[in-house]
Amino acid sequence: MVIGPIPREPETAAHAREHATYGQYEVVISHEEHGEIGTLDKTFDSDVEAGWAAYDAQISDVGITAEIRDVESQEIVYSTE
Repeated sequence: MVIGPIPREPETAAHAREHATYGQYEVVISHEEHGEIGTLDKTFDSDVEAGWAAYDAQISDVGITAEIRDVESQEIVYSTE
């Protein structure tokens, strides 16, 4: 699972995609005091793409975190907390 900014180097991004787990993932946005507040309006075909989106969605200064959820099983597969 890759959680972080999208790599600037195309070769690094391609390498990450080659080792991705494929499926359907969504990014769940939560607030530390209010719990789940929604999801991004897009699903992702790999955990890598979802991880990059989760990284971009978090705002730790105000308690906003992101989790990656497998759409089929509804299990959280990674959290930025």
